Amino acid sequence: MIRVHIASPLRRTFNPPALGQVEARSVRERVDRLDERYPGIGDRLLEPDG
Repeated sequence: MIRVHIASPLRRTFNPPALGQVEARSVRERVDRLDERYPGIGDRLLEPDG
């Protein structure tokens, strides 16, 4: 289980919960799942090379 805390500036932009949990094998997989729910958030969380 990977827990991710979403910072306030991103919550204001994308409106996800402050703390999310989801089954994921890696941080990248977790970010991909967040990006599915909140399009564009992945670009804010990762560098272009991942």
